[in-house]
Amino acid sequence: MPHEELPSLQRPRYGSIVDDERLSAEEMDERRRQNIAYGYLCHLEEAKRWMEVCLVEELPPTTELEEGLRNGVYLAKLAKFFAPKMVSEKKIYDVEQTRYKKSGLHFRHTDNTVQWLRAMEAIGLPKIFYPETTDVYDRKNIPRMIYCIHALSLYLFKLGIAPQIQDLLGKVDFTEEEISNMRKELEKYGIQMPAFSKIGGILANELSVDEAALHAAVIAINEAIEKGVAKQTIITLRNPNAVLTCVDDSLSQEYQKELWEAKKKKEESAKLKNSCISEEERDAYEELLTQAEIQSNISTVNRMAAVDHINAVLQEGDPENTLLALKKPEAQLPAVYPFAAVMYQNELFNLQKQNTSNYLAHEELLIAVEMLSAVALLNQALESSDLVAVQNQLRSPTIGFDNLDEAHVDRYADALLSVKQEALSQGQDTLSWNEIQNCIDMINNQIQEENDRMVVLGYINEAIDAGNPLKTLDTLLLPTANIRDVDPDCAQHYQDVLFYTKSQKLGDPKNVSKVLWLDEIQQAINEANVDENRAKQWVTLVVDVNECLDRKQSDHILTALKSSPSNIHNILPECANKYYDTLVKAKESKTDNESSEGSWVTLNVQEKYNYYYNTDSKEGSWVPPELCLSKESWLTGEEIEDIVEEVTSDYIREKLWSASEDLLVRFEATTLGPALREEFEARKAFLYEQTESVVKIQAFWKGFKQRQEYLHRQQVFAGNVDSVVKIQSWFRMVTARKSYLSRLRYFEDHKNEIVKIQSLLRASKARDDYKALVGSENPPLTVIRKFVYLLDQSDLDFQEELEVARLREEVVTKIRANQQLEKDLNLMDIKIGLLVKNRITLEDVISHRKKKK
Repeated sequence: MPHEELPSLQRPRYGSIVDDERLSAEEMDERRRQNIAYGYLCHLEEAKRWMEVCLVEELPPTTELEEGLRNGVYLAKLAKFFAPKMVSEKKIYDVEQTRYKKSGLHFRHTDNTVQWLRAMEAIGLPKIFYPETTDVYDRKNIPRMIYCIHALSLYLFKLGIAPQIQDLLGKVDFTEEEISNMRKELEKYGIQMPAFSKIGGILANELSVDEAALHAAVIAINEAIEKGVAKQTIITLRNPNAVLTCVDDSLSQEYQKELWEAKKKKEESAKLKNSCISEEERDAYEELLTQAEIQSNISTVNRMAAVDHINAVLQEGDPENTLLALKKPEAQLPAVYPFAAVMYQNELFNLQKQNTSNYLAHEELLIAVEMLSAVALLNQALESSDLVAVQNQLRSPTIGFDNLDEAHVDRYADALLSVKQEALSQGQDTLSWNEIQNCIDMINNQIQEENDRMVVLGYINEAIDAGNPLKTLDTLLLPTANIRDVDPDCAQHYQDVLFYTKSQKLGDPKNVSKVLWLDEIQQAINEANVDENRAKQWVTLVVDVNECLDRKQSDHILTALKSSPSNIHNILPECANKYYDTLVKAKESKTDNESSEGSWVTLNVQEKYNYYYNTDSKEGSWVPPELCLSKESWLTGEEIEDIVEEVTSDYIREKLWSASEDLLVRFEATTLGPALREEFEARKAFLYEQTESVVKIQAFWKGFKQRQEYLHRQQVFAGNVDSVVKIQSWFRMVTARKSYLSRLRYFEDHKNEIVKIQSLLRASKARDDYKALVGSENPPLTVIRKFVYLLDQSDLDFQEELEVARLREEVVTKIRANQQLEKDLNLMDIKIGLLVKNRITLEDVISHRKKKK
């Protein structure tokens, strides 16, 4: 039984006397207390796991479970699970435990515990198991609450509402520290440990069933089945004495059909069995269905109906409805998790479409849901980046991954974390089973490739040590080695470079490994290929330059020198002739000393490896020829490079101080540029340090130059005085004439404007003179002379002036009278308007008119 405590002798780790070991009374008592504490921790773990299955959420660790249950939130959620009509989520106080985490327990948390007790009372759990509210809230007797949870689990299991609680006694391990802490806690409160092993018996006694009533109810059900009336059958199934659970009235026809077929099968088998037995010896239940068989058939029908409902809901495409259908106990499916509702919907719907009948049977659903739930837990562990949890989920047998090697679980977990992060960045919430399987297969392939490459690595190192270039080449070309850019023509050079690299590694005391790894081998191959390219470039340079010199083609010397890309920046077109002349002299000096002439040109690469080129066959190789006679009359690559560098450096030094910006950039691009630049900067720094001396020298030099130029010019002028005077007079004449003609042309172009300006000036002058004549008591004589003709005036002129003054006054008076009349007329218009609007009387208007007159 899952609720029976194992004797302490089954836990020799904590309290039994093993073999000839003898303990004192105190030691035996101490170990007994340890065993009690261990047993209680096992019961706590059992309650925790059972509640997690029911609530589909994670509870606090076992050692913290007692404290986590004190606020009653998990207990109220458990009540909602088995009595949803009595307890809803809205009635649970602090359901998210935010207040509890912030400020601890609150007196209203006791409401949650009360709801749990009332829910147990509603479903009929005997009150003998109930704890007090203070046992939970004040922690007066937490073991009593755990004892009640065990009893509740057994009772719900018998009702078919919840799964059976596990028996973990002796199957889980706790540290000595955890067991000792629990023992101290139990001793602190002085709590008597409940008898967990007697829960089954106490529950049976409290829930005793009348055997006769049960027998009668079963017979009535069998009779109703025999009659074939579904309504009567469902009534008998609903009889409380039959102790049947999960009976659904809507499935009455299905119950009738399933029970009738089961009864007929049992009757047929009973006839075959009882053919040789007398009627008195027969058992009535050999032909009648027992209560257990009836319950089994009811569960079968419920399961089939639940499967039909699941298939229908999958077609609707609503993840929430699919989750609710999967969670129904009648479906008899593994636990599902709300956070993975979309995954259940998508994966099961795809599986349903793949089925030819477009229908998933219970066995298919069972396997699929079990795997999907395991995948959901794996996704949850991946989201929390919990490597240990991910590894544990991968090891779970229910997840069903193929080719999963437990030795590489850590690598699977790391790869899955990366894939999960990438999926989340793309908006994908969960990884499917296929995606996880593909990731596992990818890691397996990588591991296989690594193993294959390790084998190949051994072959390559053996071939390097053997010193056989062809064998080394064969191992490098193996597909599993995955070495890139291997050229069979460079086999000897590969052998030389790899052997040198390995020798260097062996000679380094800091290197623990004595073999070349694949990345080091690849690096050596790349280095050897670079050497091959460099050797071919140098051969091209040597051949082109020497042939150009032999043919005396000075125009082609720049092209020949630029045939090597490594040397192209050192070539300056301005030095072409100098290059050719210097190279010709060097070649002539070698030709004079020539004693024997061959056809081989030898190039030394990195001062370690020799490359051989035959000028007759135009072929090169890293393998030394049997008879190697060098072409002594030809300039070598080093000699050509030295000559180019020397000529270029001399030219740069010559032109550096006077070079333009573009030329300086070209100088910098050469290999000699940085060194010459440093030399230039050092010289410039020296000059800056001697600024005063430089300025003085420059001043003396400029003064000397200026004096020399001045004296020379003075001598020229002294010897040509007549010519100078004549030139100056002609120049002055030409300048004056040019100025006169320009001014004259300007006046002619602006004749009208000049006349207008003159008239304005004369008028202005006349006005000023007249004002001086009239306003001044003693006007100047010049002004009086201008207006003398005006003094001859008669009386008639005086009378005319008086008449003009009178007429002027009369005009002014008339103007003022007209203005006053206009104002009166405007006022008259306003008053007429006001009269129309009844604002003033008619008398006011008449009086205004009289005034106007």
